[in-house]
Amino acid sequence: MTKDPIKGVQCHEIANRVASYNGRIWHYPLTKVLDFTKRRELGRCLWDHHGVAYDVLGALRSGGCLFSWLESLMRVEDLNSIFCSELVAAAYRAVGLLDTDNVSRWSPNRIIRHQIKRGVVAKQGVRLK
Repeated sequence: MTKDPIKGVQCHEIANRVASYNGRIWHYPLTKVLDFTKRRELGRCLWDHHGVAYDVLGALRSGGCLFSWLESLMRVEDLNSIFCSELVAAAYRAVGLLDTDNVSRWSPNRIIRHQIKRGVVAKQGVRLK
């Protein structure tokens, strides 16, 4: 971690980020513990995206309107800018928790519903805030 200002993907101590966030936060833990190699791969994948610009279009698409859903079907994978669900999908794919050919097609709600259905994350999320 650095003290330099970062625009885009950032790295924070989770407790500090939860405490400073003004909104609801839910945690859906993995149902199985990742082994050391998978944890290292996950960390590497996340760190590789540190500083990547925020994907404003991805944020707008996640609103869930029909046009956004249709647009996402035609969207090619592009991680030059990244939205939270794209980052999660990319990290899950890197460690074998998500079989996808395009991480840019995943919205936050869609990925969590999919991962609950597959048993990758707990069925009941824990509200942290």
